[in-house]
Amino acid sequence: MLGYVALLMLTDKLEDIAVEALGYILSNSEYARLALTEFVGDGGITIDDINCVQTQDVGETLERPDIAFRNTQGEKHLLIEAKFGAVLTENQPLGYLRRRPCQEQVVLLFVSPDCRVDSLWQELLERLNGSKDFSAEEMVSRDELRSARVSDYRVIMCRGGERCWGDLPRE
Repeated sequence: MLGYVALLMLTDKLEDIAVEALGYILSNSEYARLALTEFVGDGGITIDDINCVQTQDVGETLERPDIAFRNTQGEKHLLIEAKFGAVLTENQPLGYLRRRPCQEQVVLLFVSPDCRVDSLWQELLERLNGSKDFSAEEMVSRDELRSARVSDYRVIMCRGGERCWGDLPRE
């Protein structure tokens, strides 16, 4: 019922609904957190255990990744941004990657529909390679998973999902 109402009445908030649902699942399921850690490993990077999950985490320069994950030391080491339909903001991805000191790990994962992965990935690489702080060295590019090392301690990833928003059933 909630899904039906959301599709009919909250279409401009679907990304926010999906983010809050994912945040809830990851906050309450150790197995989901372990699966996410393993998934990030498929992108070529090892991260610390996930201890805390926070949605809509506003940073010092008002950047706001959809989900921020803290390790057991309380450090934000993994950020997720849902990009189902919205365009990249001014802070994406550079502001997100600058959130922590240069020598501390940050993994930034963009999640999008399969049909958007290629164009989103190209836009992310252009922004990274056009900056003075980062340059992207691709590590993984297979199926709908992309990852690139952008500095000694920064990795960016992009992963597609099953469907595009236009493929969702409507009544």
